Amino acid sequence: MDVDMALLTLGFGCAQVFITVVCILLSLYVASEAYIVGYLLVLTSCEFATTSGEKTLLASAAMFGMVVSGFFIGVFSDKYGRKFALLLTMIGSLTFSFISSLMPEVYSMAVMRFIVGCFLSTPAAVTIGYIMEFFAPKWHALAVSVQVQGIALGLFYIPAMGWAILPSHYSLRISSNIELRTWRFYMWGITLPGWLAFVGLFFVPESPYFLMYAQRMEKATKSLQWVCRLNGKKWDEMNITLTGQPAGRERGTWKESFSELVRIFKRPVLRNFLICTFYIFGIFFLSVGFGVWYPAIRNENSKESKTLCQIIEAHTVFQKSANKTKPCQDQMTNFLDPMFYALTYALMFLVVTGLVLCLPRRYVMALHVGVACLLGISLNFIQHPLGVLIAFTLMLVVPGVLIGLASSALAGCVPVELRGMALCLARSLSRLGSVVGSTLVGLLMKVSCVATLNIFVIYMAVCVVLALCLPKELRATIGLRFT
Repeated sequence: MDVDMALLTLGFGCAQVFITVVCILLSLYVASEAYIVGYLLVLTSCEFATTSGEKTLLASAAMFGMVVSGFFIGVFSDKYGRKFALLLTMIGSLTFSFISSLMPEVYSMAVMRFIVGCFLSTPAAVTIGYIMEFFAPKWHALAVSVQVQGIALGLFYIPAMGWAILPSHYSLRISSNIELRTWRFYMWGITLPGWLAFVGLFFVPESPYFLMYAQRMEKATKSLQWVCRLNGKKWDEMNITLTGQPAGRERGTWKESFSELVRIFKRPVLRNFLICTFYIFGIFFLSVGFGVWYPAIRNENSKESKTLCQIIEAHTVFQKSANKTKPCQDQMTNFLDPMFYALTYALMFLVVTGLVLCLPRRYVMALHVGVACLLGISLNFIQHPLGVLIAFTLMLVVPGVLIGLASSALAGCVPVELRGMALCLARSLSRLGSVVGSTLVGLLMKVSCVATLNIFVIYMAVCVVLALCLPKELRATIGLRFT
């Protein structure tokens, strides 16, 4: 039998749970590294005396690094394995994250965050393909929906850790240029899930799909035996022999790998690849590009009756230059709104998990971005403080929970041997949306908030059409049981 049938025969059990936990930790770490910049924009504003342009540079640095490295990581993971790529890049990401916390000024920190982003693109993109390759096809959408709960946990972990560390105002000077203020220790605490995920990767096997297509049938069998053992079954009783697999490929040169890329841009893969890429671009454009500014925007929370744009126009974080006439504000005082943001993410992940059990995936994707579009329109008029908070949060969160689901849709449209490359390439190109969105907010929001806000609204309307153009697929089933 092939790997799909073997995984279906082995069922769902502790092996899938263990893989899911490791992948949740990877997602938690990715979210923490990506979204901590929203806090750094405030925490470094006085020490680095940053302008709005420098804040925008820092906000976009890590995401731009993920864009640059995305394609090469895809090639690397398809040639040398998902697990090996994850281990190697996690070492780089964790190391340069620590180095970035020691930088004495904004430009060197932006460079280090760019390098972190270059390594971070692997756990951000490959994790989805990795977890799917330990589940039978009928559980793919559900598995990804559960795994990306790590993003919600990461979004909650950031303000929770900040609430525990930042109010202490501890500092330690180690040189004339570097003073270890509390926010630097905060950056160290954020990497803890990454270290746990890194250790966990040593206890899980390589993907059986990758091993099969790499002509390593013995190792592919051992990978499935690991699943069988943890699921409490006996391999000899399963009668599983991997046969009938497509012809594998030997490790070739990078030139040969680039030639394989051409297959993605040919029918029948091209159409669905472009639809998913532009759709995910829109999610990154709004949920990540605008979302990284959320902690900074909500930090100076106004209780007055104002629209979102009236709040933003009066916000000090968007000042065009370092204002020396007003007292500098570099303290995070509002951790409750980011926690509400994270809890809303967790709730919406549960909602989308339920919806994929009842509706075709493309309808779920269209529904979420359609709701975000309507919420964006409403923010032009809502003035009640609680209404602004709820509408603003939901506008960013409702489409943001679909990144994993949209990626699983793409993964189902490409051959297994190109899956890692296609996912990383699509996610890399899509992350340009986060760079564009973050730059749009940082530089143009002060010029015309209303126009900037409605640009996001218009693209969400486009994403509704893109989602409805996806092909039909099988629904996930509720038949998960421990065996």
